[in-house]
Amino acid sequence: MNNTQQIRTYFCHMNATNSSRPGNVLAKVPYSTAVAWVSITMTMTMAATVTIILLLTATLRYHNLRAGAGRLIAHLLFIDFFICGFTTPGYMIIIFLDLVGIKYTINCTAWVTIRLISTHVQYLASMFLAINRLVAITMPHRYKWWTRRPVMFATMALSWFISISVNIPPLFGYAVALGKYPPLMSCTVKPLEDKVFIVTSSIGSHIPIATLCVIYIFIAVYTIRLKNSVHSGKQMLRRIKVARMLFVSFAFYFVCFLPMSVMPPFFPKIIFTMPAVMLWLIALQILGFSSSPVRKLINHST
Repeated sequence: MNNTQQIRTYFCHMNATNSSRPGNVLAKVPYSTAVAWVSITMTMTMAATVTIILLLTATLRYHNLRAGAGRLIAHLLFIDFFICGFTTPGYMIIIFLDLVGIKYTINCTAWVTIRLISTHVQYLASMFLAINRLVAITMPHRYKWWTRRPVMFATMALSWFISISVNIPPLFGYAVALGKYPPLMSCTVKPLEDKVFIVTSSIGSHIPIATLCVIYIFIAVYTIRLKNSVHSGKQMLRRIKVARMLFVSFAFYFVCFLPMSVMPPFFPKIIFTMPAVMLWLIALQILGFSSSPVRKLINHST
C-alpha cells in the first residue's frame, strides 16, 4: 500500500469514526493546547504582518530598494503580506473553531483553493528568487541580464501561472476533494487520484522546496571553495559573506517548511492518529511565513 492509499484509508476510517461526533477532536487535542496554539501562531502572524507592511512601505518609497532583485523581493513581500495578514489568521481561526466544536459556515472549496494558490506562489517565487541569488553569487558578470524588468516580471507571472494551473483540478473536484476532513476535521484536501495528486502537490510545493534545497547546498559548497581559494580580494570576501547569510537564512526556511511537506504524504499514520502533531507542524510553517521579513532583509542586503 503506497502513502496516498494509506492517507485515503485513514480518511475513510476517521470519517466513519467521527461522523456522529463533530467535536471529537477535543478528545485528542486538549482545549489548553488549542488555546496555546492559536495564541502563539496569531502573535507570530500579527508581528510578521506589521513588519511586512513597514518593509513594503520602504520598498515602494525608496527606488534603490527596488533595484537588482528588489522587485522579486517586493513581489514576495506582497505574497507574504496576503498569507500572514489574511489566509493564515483565517486558517488558524477555522481550525480553532473546529477544535472547540463551534459551528460556522464557510465555502471550503473556495477557501482551500485560495490558501493553496497563495502558498504555492510563495514557494515558487522563493525558488525563482533563489535562482536569482545563485546567479548573483556564481555568475556576477551575467547578473545584469537576470535583473532586467522583462525577466523579473516573467518570473513573477510564471509563479502565479504555475500555481493557478496546478490548483485548477482541485477547484473542480478532480483528483482531490476539498472539505472538512481528518485529522483536524477542518477545511483541507482529501486525495482521490494518486498520480494527479502527486503531480500537483509536487509541482506546487515539493519541487520548489527541493530546488531551494539544492541551490543553497550548492551555495554552501561554493562558499567553502571560495574560502579555501587563493583569492582574498574585497569583492570575493563580500561574495563569501553574502553566500553565508543566504545559506543560514534558507536553512531556517527548510526547517520550517520541509516537515509540513514531508510528514502528511510519507508518515500519514502519525498525522492521522496524533492531531496535535499536525497542529505544531502548521505552527512551524506559520513561523516560516512569519520569519519572511528577516529573510527579505537579508536578500535586500545582498
